[in-house]
Amino acid sequence: QRAYDDRDGVVRQAVLTALVQLDAQAALPLLTGALSDEDDQVRVTAVDLLASYLPGEANAALVEAATDEAAAVRVAALRTLATTASDEAFDALLQGRWDDDYRVSRTAIEGLGQFGERALPPLEEALSEDRLSDQAALHALGKIGLPALPLLLEGLNHNRLPARRAAADALLILLAAGNLPQKSEQRILDARKALTLYGEPDLVDILDNYDL
Repeated sequence: QRAYDDRDGVVRQAVLTALVQLDAQAALPLLTGALSDEDDQVRVTAVDLLASYLPGEANAALVEAATDEAAAVRVAALRTLATTASDEAFDALLQGRWDDDYRVSRTAIEGLGQFGERALPPLEEALSEDRLSDQAALHALGKIGLPALPLLLEGLNHNRLPARRAAADALLILLAAGNLPQKSEQRILDARKALTLYGEPDLVDILDNYDL
């Protein structure tokens, strides 16, 4: 661990990686301490190692890292927190979706897809905010699956083609999985109408032939 005091950030990253591979649990204090390292790349490395070797064991430190001055650190922290499905992570993602850096806000919005139905209200808001958040919201809704079906179908009427395609991609996954109940028949018909208007022939064909 003495080698971690090296002035070279690349060396400190290598030391962290080696120590975690030797004994992840024993390296936990050093990893959480590295989240305050002066080098932002070392901080990113610490977050990534926590995600790979010690998921869920440093949530408090990761929540703090989600407000780091470096966008790359915030992205890594939010991505890791999303995998923990904890209340603290959910709150951090809600805060992160308002980040000034697009990469951070997109990561936060997509991460909300790991939280199921509780994430539907903020994702619905994100759909109507701006072009930088709508596709991320639709990708997240696709992770939620059937409970997000009404919002996904609404996304097919979005005024931006990339957003409509993101909604169509998510809906195709639901169709392929056979997860749509009988009561969704009218919604499927509405989707076909929207897709016909916006010219997505492949999905129109699938919807026409889907066995409800």
